[in-house]
Amino acid sequence: MSEAIKWIPLALCLLIAASRFRAVTRGESRSIFAVFMLTSGVIALNISDIYLAVDRVLGERNYAYLLLRLMLLGVFALLGIRTAAGYQHRSTARLVAAPAGYAVLGVSAVVLAAAFLLSDLPVSSPGLSLYRDAPGVLWLTKAGLLYPAFVAVCLLRPTAEAVLRARRVPVRVSSALLLLGFVLVLVITALPIEGRRVEDAATVLSYTATLSIAAGITVLWAARRREHRMPPPSLREPD
Repeated sequence: MSEAIKWIPLALCLLIAASRFRAVTRGESRSIFAVFMLTSGVIALNISDIYLAVDRVLGERNYAYLLLRLMLLGVFALLGIRTAAGYQHRSTARLVAAPAGYAVLGVSAVVLAAAFLLSDLPVSSPGLSLYRDAPGVLWLTKAGLLYPAFVAVCLLRPTAEAVLRARRVPVRVSSALLLLGFVLVLVITALPIEGRRVEDAATVLSYTATLSIAAGITVLWAARRREHRMPPPSLREPD
């Protein structure tokens, strides 16, 4: 993905986060704000100049890459738990916010950190492009996909059913965005992790998936806010 294009989703995420800042000061929209701030950080660290500047502060040993991957886990943790709350009656959705889900998140973070520490990455390199074929980096990439794939598998069926059966338009729209994001996550996980073209495709899909899921959460949040002003029927559809 072109460096210039990366500034567009970064600006969009920062704009959405800024629009929620006043609500955060009132104790509202904290998870939405956190999602878009973390997503902004992930996108920013995919921009070479920002990555190199941050990594210079951290010691120029590619700790910025580890930070990026951990932030991405944080994004999917917040998105997954927030989405699962809307599908509590679905057993697969409950797994995300259950001990099993937190265990997968913890294992993913530990494996990710271990793979990073065991890799020889002496020179700062955005996206670890200098080490693309190193075995440790391949494990690092797979470890970073473990938890997002788990969230996607758990929430794929409930979101698909909501797209088909939900009565309210905002719920259908948000579910469609979530479904698109989860499908893209699984596509990224299934892709081979070698080759420049594959890597570029995975980067584009990663941005699209994250922004699609975040947009779906935002639409659902806005719908709930609106319905709080009237007798609030449940948005946890389908039954």
